[in-house]
Amino acid sequence: MQIFALAAPAIAMLSVGAVELSVVASHKATLQAAADAAALNAASQIGVAKEGVLERAKAFALEQAKDITNVSTVTAEAELVKDGMGVKVTLLGVRPSFFGDLLPPGGFRTRVQSVAVTMNTLPLCVLAQRTSGSKVLNLLDQSQIVASGCLVHSNKDIAAEASSTLLAGSVQASGQASGHIIPTAAVGAPQSSDPFATVPTTTTAGCSDDGKIKAESGEVEKVPAGVHCGTWEAGQGSILELQPGTHYFRGAELNIKDNSKLYGRDVVLIFDKDSKLKFQDQAIVDLEGRKSGPHAGFLIITARDNTRDLEIWSDNVDNLLGVIYAPAAKLLVIGKEEIAEASDWTVVVAKEIQLKESARLTINSHYSGSLVPVPTGVGPSAAGAKLAR
Repeated sequence: MQIFALAAPAIAMLSVGAVELSVVASHKATLQAAADAAALNAASQIGVAKEGVLERAKAFALEQAKDITNVSTVTAEAELVKDGMGVKVTLLGVRPSFFGDLLPPGGFRTRVQSVAVTMNTLPLCVLAQRTSGSKVLNLLDQSQIVASGCLVHSNKDIAAEASSTLLAGSVQASGQASGHIIPTAAVGAPQSSDPFATVPTTTTAGCSDDGKIKAESGEVEKVPAGVHCGTWEAGQGSILELQPGTHYFRGAELNIKDNSKLYGRDVVLIFDKDSKLKFQDQAIVDLEGRKSGPHAGFLIITARDNTRDLEIWSDNVDNLLGVIYAPAAKLLVIGKEEIAEASDWTVVVAKEIQLKESARLTINSHYSGSLVPVPTGVGPSAAGAKLAR
């Protein structure tokens, strides 16, 4: 009994110590997760706004670790590494220990660090999303994609066949890349998730018009925002002028052909499963996306169950300012002239992308000069990062 009485304090200390060490281990895991998150967040900003990135990294890390600051004192440091292309975040947590911080002396000190590097310093402007099969991003004949100031990415293969050319600020393929690609594509890159997975692409509202509108030669047909059904057709010198707002197409076809014109400012066109869009012949297309609301920055959207090709056959599609989003469909561009060259900026996110003949799709990236905002996930906010620790 006397031996047990003498040993009891030591046993109690060991028990308390075991519990305390378990808490310290848990806090270390929390600190490490906070450092990882802060480093990734900061590295992804390097290509967008390097100024102030270290201060933001420290603040972000402390916010992530706030759940343990009631029992530990946490400090954060951040520095640029990897020739300025990475960020190292260091967190120090100090937790009081036994007997007035004598065991261990000064308390429990837990230091963690994380290093993340930017995957790309250029904004994402073209994303082919399909993750299986081949030629997800496919250029044929003498076609071209010119995206000099931004990143073109395919979640599978890129194939620039025949005399076609892909010219971009940077090119990445999660699979393989072949053909005339400048600069040489980085292959085996991580796949990119859908940046717009939560963007609404449908409506439950009823039809706001009876459809079957056919603008005659010389006419200007002004189309209010709403839910459009039936056939919308412009031909022989007529103009369809979309009024500002959201234009849903339900079981409808929008066909702009001959030498007609489709015009709209502060608009987004959304096509449900059974709707189809086609620009053809010498039709003139001059569209600029929404400036505000849930679809701010978007110009053309097809629903997530719409698998119909999004077709651009016309040589006079000069201004497509905004995001073209076709998560289940192919963007098909066919022609002999430049497409979208007059736009301040354009972003294309589609399941597949294919160009034919001598069509030249120009993807500008003059984001700061436009009143149409760039949605989060693409453009200057889309530089990715990976852990390097």
